[in-house]
Amino acid sequence: MDFEEFLWAKNCNNSQIKAIIDLGKKRLPEISSAHEELTRLVREYVILGGMPEQVSKSKDLPIYLPESQSKIRNIGQNMLKAYRDDIAKFADSPDRTKAQACFDSIPAQLAKDNKKFMYRYVSRGGRASQYESSIDWLENAGLINRCYCIADLACPLNGFKDYSSFKVYMSDTGLLLALLSSGAIQMIYIFRADGHIQGCHIRKSRSTDVSRARLPSLLLSERPKRRIGFRYRR
Repeated sequence: MDFEEFLWAKNCNNSQIKAIIDLGKKRLPEISSAHEELTRLVREYVILGGMPEQVSKSKDLPIYLPESQSKIRNIGQNMLKAYRDDIAKFADSPDRTKAQACFDSIPAQLAKDNKKFMYRYVSRGGRASQYESSIDWLENAGLINRCYCIADLACPLNGFKDYSSFKVYMSDTGLLLALLSSGAIQMIYIFRADGHIQGCHIRKSRSTDVSRARLPSLLLSERPKRRIGFRYRR
């Protein structure tokens, strides 16, 4: 579910949702109560993710309490196990263990300062020819989002897409946190999301809007001596 649907699940009415979304479009002073409330809701959304089961079981928990964070993590771990079982059940026989290995490597991939998905982090000496079909299966199953690099910042951006160079993000931040350490929820709630969690959240949000024909897809660009960043595809 997207952020608006998350607010519905939190029992916000339409007028409250409109007011919250309108707040997000404004540059609010960081010391304002409205900014604090919006930040709290966004952090909860990042922590719980958009999986209906996770949200329905966790939406009323006070996330600032360690016992609530433990419950949220346990729910995420159970959902993660269910997804691993689905990979073992539905992936083609040659791809089962490889798809699982690719899936489990995503947190380590995102934690590194890589410009693209590195197959050698999946297994020693790993190559694209070994794992391409597994990445395709995970993407088609809706478990990951792939974001391609572009060779040049020129229009049309899609014409400069490099199909051999891409980053892989989890389709849901809740699943990503279930793969991370137990302190990840506390880190996000008290401080802020780490870079790779932010990237996962941005890519997930854009994917939801793209599927509704609201926004163009995202691509990755890199210029010399500049940090990697998201660009819209036209």
